[in-house]
Amino acid sequence: MKQKIDRNGKDAVDMLHDLFKRQKELSLALGDNFDKMSLEEKENYTKDKVLAMLDETHEVLREINWKSWKKTKKDIDQDHLLEELADTLHFYINLCLCWGFSAEDVYKAYIEKDKENYERIKKAY
Repeated sequence: MKQKIDRNGKDAVDMLHDLFKRQKELSLALGDNFDKMSLEEKENYTKDKVLAMLDETHEVLREINWKSWKKTKKDIDQDHLLEELADTLHFYINLCLCWGFSAEDVYKAYIEKDKENYERIKKAY
């Protein structure tokens, strides 16, 4: 059963905290210690993880019928699609952790951007 998230975001923040905690533990298990990385190491790490994230997003595209010109459409494997999206999220959270951003930071930035997007809609941006 899917958990319903209320609009105030409390449950969403709790889940986001959990994801950040889990990703930090995984990163440490893999030998990534962000606190000890130099600026140059963080930049190289970021480059590598962005490239990995791009590869995962391409895997997402391979799971869907994104080519509008193709006449034949394949069935979409929702489970595999979700797995690829989760892989992308792993890399995104790693990047946030690398640069010292917390779940709260990401949540607040998202909420601010969400407000800005709705303002743009109102102004026919």
